[in-house]
Amino acid sequence: GHIRATLKDGTMHVVEQPHLRGGGHEPLSVAELNAKFHANLGFGGWGEDRAAALQIWCEGLFDAADLSGLKGFRQ
Repeated sequence: GHIRATLKDGTMHVVEQPHLRGGGHEPLSVAELNAKFHANLGFGGWGEDRAAALQIWCEGLFDAADLSGLKGFRQ
């Protein structure tokens, strides 16, 4: 889509963004995904230790017998 911005002096800028960064056309790297994960949890008030523990739990999710491990992250 197009993003239009008009400055105070009347100058208009139009930016073309055909797809969102992080989608199938322009995926995020693993490092970028991890940084976004931690930034979002930090914004939500989570400490780094708790965020790191959730990341580790998520990385083992496909090997987990069930989702009962999520209980440990409730507040």
